[in-house]
Amino acid sequence: METNKNNNSTCFFSDKPIFNIELVPHIKNLTGEHTVYLFSLLLLNNLENFIRANIKSDLSVCLNKKDIDFIPKDFFGTNVALVFIDTLKEKQNIEKLKHNYFEKYGINLLVRFNSIGLSPGTFEKIYNLLSVEEEVIVIGKSAKNEIVFIGFNTINDVILHSMLGKRTSYEKILKDLGKSDVFVHTLEGFELITNFDNFKNLYYKLSEKESLSYCIQEMHERFTNLFIEYKEHLK
Repeated sequence: METNKNNNSTCFFSDKPIFNIELVPHIKNLTGEHTVYLFSLLLLNNLENFIRANIKSDLSVCLNKKDIDFIPKDFFGTNVALVFIDTLKEKQNIEKLKHNYFEKYGINLLVRFNSIGLSPGTFEKIYNLLSVEEEVIVIGKSAKNEIVFIGFNTINDVILHSMLGKRTSYEKILKDLGKSDVFVHTLEGFELITNFDNFKNLYYKLSEKESLSYCIQEMHERFTNLFIEYKEHLK
């Protein structure tokens, strides 16, 4: 099988449209336009933090095919490969990505686009944990035990289905992985932004000085401009 120049692959993905204002999963109290803007900021923030980590890795973003015609021009740099999937064909998507993409790399990292809390240091730690001969999986989870990211150095169908198929809880994936001979590292302190309560928590998290480690000042200002639009709801 053909291999890539980098042995590492990092993929940020969404299983639902995030640029298509008509189909984006609206967050309560936010307009469709502002929901798209929020999701684009979360994705950009993750990409920025990964690039700042200066890890040698191919970088891709996997999006719903219904976003194809709605991505702003020059939104992604030339170093980002775009992959589009049809979420109505779950099994076919997983097999396609597995054989045509993930199997080409020694280390893969899958990150949900709408996550917050991953700093450049987080990415460095993940890759350090995966850069061993033993079979290792690194799982990032939220306070609600949602899977935020998974890194692996051996292809495992349990992982791919938990991230690219129907959402799986942290407890469920641990139970499934318990049947295989693989070492699991768990990292915490991350969140997924999917509803207004998460949006409100994001507002408070970004008010903490520590947030500068995973959200640089420029991104802070962009988020703040959005928060201002909803200051009455954020009290």
